Amino acid sequence: MSDGQDVDRNELAATERCIRRDLDLPPESVAQKPSEQAERHALLRVFYERRAASPIGQETIEGLQANIVAYSLHAGRWRGLTWHEQEMSIVWLLAGRYHRSGEQDDSYPHFRRLSKQQLLPNEADYERVFDREARAFAESVVKDVRAMSQEAGERPGEIVSGRVSGRVAVRAVGQGADLQVAVKMQLYPGTQQVPAEWLMIVLAAFFPDASFEDLIWSHQLAGARVASDEYAFSLPS
Repeated sequence: MSDGQDVDRNELAATERCIRRDLDLPPESVAQKPSEQAERHALLRVFYERRAASPIGQETIEGLQANIVAYSLHAGRWRGLTWHEQEMSIVWLLAGRYHRSGEQDDSYPHFRRLSKQQLLPNEADYERVFDREARAFAESVVKDVRAMSQEAGERPGEIVSGRVSGRVAVRAVGQGADLQVAVKMQLYPGTQQVPAEWLMIVLAAFFPDASFEDLIWSHQLAGARVASDEYAFSLPS
């Protein structure tokens, strides 16, 4: 559950092309966790460390064939090319190459030679990130919902706010044995809509003895109208 502070949260991922072709790592490394990938290559280790702290860098790379704002990442003599895809809340390591200043196979000419299709993430890259997000979400939902439900029970009539798994903003209010939950339909951060399956998981955690069809929804929470991108759910009285 969130502590209420608006701290940016982005997923970090390297594309398969970068891992396999640029860094020359084996196929099984593509599906590994970031912590495992970081042990395989210095550029990956620096990527996951630095871009977790700041999704952008200081030096932009011009002349790319993809119309993006990308940044150089230094790891010893290695150079990486990173891109913060803000709409998806993902920071990508798109390319990497050993730095040989003035040489034809230097990192920066290599980055500029890559076509848009080669440089940008493909469908499989996105699927890996989404699958990882879904697993992390499912693992933390029960803990976060339990904490919010307990707090709402201890403060009857007061609205308790938090974020489930750091991604779904929720407000809850308890009145005796009754519970009402308002869910924001936009993921934090970014502009993505809450996936339908994530919404089902959140509601099932708040109302474990009910099916989705049992719930009633409205645009009011504790008698006050919710925001336009929120829906309030409760069980019939």
